[in-house]
Amino acid sequence: MVDNSNALRINPCDVNFHTLAAPLNAVCEYIKSVCRRTFTTDNTWGSQHNNSTFLGNVDKYLRLSRYEEVSLHHMVSGIRINDMHWLATSISKEDSTLEQQQQPQTNRSGISKFLLRYKLFIKFMHWIFSDFINPLVSCSFYVTEVEGRANEVLFFRKPIWSFIVRHGIVQMKNHFMPVRIQASIHLLVMQLHYNVLR
Repeated sequence: MVDNSNALRINPCDVNFHTLAAPLNAVCEYIKSVCRRTFTTDNTWGSQHNNSTFLGNVDKYLRLSRYEEVSLHHMVSGIRINDMHWLATSISKEDSTLEQQQQPQTNRSGISKFLLRYKLFIKFMHWIFSDFINPLVSCSFYVTEVEGRANEVLFFRKPIWSFIVRHGIVQMKNHFMPVRIQASIHLLVMQLHYNVLR
């Protein structure tokens, strides 16, 4: 991950806050390294091709601009479902539980089994992007767009974003003059023509 901790020691007046954002390549590599360790080739993807395709899709997902959208179908395209042996195992376990319940035996064709595996895979991929990658990004970064940079999305590490927010609050406080509470109440009563209840 990128180390811009020295940015916290810089005079805030001299800082262009756009430069404090983590480089997009570093953000993508960080998220992909976590995904690589969590969803391994052997246990999850079944082949190097699937692993590479998934990581490429994660990279595309993180590089989307503010108004760009991507479908789940696009995120799963190129991944070979037949390489993932755990999908076949889960479907065969489902078949064996049906037989144990002594329901009438159905003759599922290869197509219907493939569709079952595909549905399960789609649910798994939806979970990865919505419940794993999105929380991982929001846990590590503050993601925002910046005025004047079209629809570009910037990723700020949490400590850097706290520094920017503190600096903004200090600047905002300097623009207002302090007012005593009694004087502010008097001003409100005078301006709003507020009458005191009897």
